Amino acid sequence: MNELDNLTYTYDELSDVAKCRAIEKLLMRFEPDHGWWDTVYESISEFGSNLGSIQVRGFDSNGGWIAWDGHFRFTAKALDQMAQNYGGEKEQEVITYMQETLALYRLSKQALGLEDNGLWADYGMDSRNQGTTLDYSVLHYTEDSPLSDELYIRLVKIKEDMCEMFLKWLGDEYDYITSDEYAIEMGECNDVRFDEEGNIVDD
Repeated sequence: MNELDNLTYTYDELSDVAKCRAIEKLLMRFEPDHGWWDTVYESISEFGSNLGSIQVRGFDSNGGWIAWDGHFRFTAKALDQMAQNYGGEKEQEVITYMQETLALYRLSKQALGLEDNGLWADYGMDSRNQGTTLDYSVLHYTEDSPLSDELYIRLVKIKEDMCEMFLKWLGDEYDYITSDEYAIEMGECNDVRFDEEGNIVDD
């Protein structure tokens, strides 16, 4: 056997042609496992924990839906803290709309001379288990108040915006863990070696 047959290479040491083959092999080696979404679920849970609690029940990125249960109490302190912790454009948009909704709730309470018992919202899976719906909101409004309808519409929009944001998080994560960049990083972290043609050489 030629001594050169025993040589192995890191990804960076390969030729450009061999790197293309190496990436194909790495993508197969490190393809997403069942449960790849767990880290995103944790991020969603952390986002919801600022307002109360949230738990994801399932999602379908192709169908464009995500089902989750959430029990929220909107407070100025929590929303201000969230605005500082989440810097993404979509996240800031969602949080700002929450802040505006809370401000409307409080102003309307004052205008109507009603007690401010806090703005609450309960969300849950819809009857088809393919999405999330606003189940019940504790608004403490008089039935004839026109702002009850406006707040309900706003709480529904908050749910829709959050669903869109969570699906984006899931999509971004999947795009990343199926990217060439991720495959190369995993190869380096696991000290994967290749032959001259870019095939993975296992010890």
